[in-house]
Parts: sequence; structure tokens; C-alpha cells
Amino acid sequence: QALGLPAAAYTSPGFAALEAVGLFRKEWICVGRADDLPTVGDYVATDIAGVPIVTLRDKANRIRSFSNVCLHRMMRLAEGRGNCGARLTCPYHAWTYNLQGRLIGASHMEGTPGFRIEEHGLPEIRTELWQGWIYATLDPHATPLAPRLEPLARAVEAYGMANYGRVLQQ
Repeated sequence: QALGLPAAAYTSPGFAALEAVGLFRKEWICVGRADDLPTVGDYVATDIAGVPIVTLRDKANRIRSFSNVCLHRMMRLAEGRGNCGARLTCPYHAWTYNLQGRLIGASHMEGTPGFRIEEHGLPEIRTELWQGWIYATLDPHATPLAPRLEPLARAVEAYGMANYGRVLQQ
């Protein structure tokens, strides 16, 4: 017998906060499809429980996710979907990160005592692919995704989800 949540759960700020901390920040969240990022530099920016992330295809053709916040003045590096070429550049002071999340340019920091560019890379967000879907988790201790979804993989095997592709409307 299935039961729904009480109606108040869908509008309660307290319930939303509980979900953010107890569920969304601890679980794997689907952020898109691998075929949405076909070329190097393609990205999609999203949030997981209020935490901005950017998921992109790097130069090694890997799909990775990073914090979508510049470490200098906390500006978002990317919005929506697009292609950033070989780098993410902050719109505020032009700090620049490569597609592996390493800081490669930090305007006006050359003379700052103790500043070491290699110490300021974007935090990477754990990312896994499953059946062509991209999943990310904010929890560094979350168990790997594929074994958890194995029962579902058997249930959807006949649908060939790994071969799905986006259908564009004219």
C-alpha cells in the first residue's frame, strides 16, 4: 500500500531544509546526459541543494564536475549550458581555470606574498556515469553508484538507456 506525503511537506521550508541536508547533499543526483556534453569544453551548470556545480567534458574526454564558484570573489563561473573552450573564466576579475579545475590565471596576484597559484584549484565534485546519465554527489563518502543501481539496471535493460540521445525540435 502506497501513501503520499502530507501536503504541507511540499511547501514547508523546514522540510525542504531537512531534505537538502539529509538527502540531496548525501545522495547521487542526476545532472544530465553524457550526450549533452559531446565536445571538449561543453558544460552544464546546476545546483545541488543550493551548492552551485558545473559539469563539463575535459580535454581527456572525461566528464567531471567542479564547484561552480570562483575562489577569489565567489562569482559563478558558468551559467546554463554552453561551451567554454579550454577554460572557465570568472566574469569578475578574470581568474581562469582549466578543464581539470586547476587555476591557470589569477589577475593581479603576481605580487601577492605567499600566493601560490597551484593551491587554488576548484574543488572537484564526485561524478559517475550510469547508462549514459551523469550523476554527481556532494558526499565524498557516498558509496559508488553503479552497484547501488544494479537491481534497476536489470529492470531497465530492455530499454537500452545507454543508447538514448537527445531529440531536438526544429
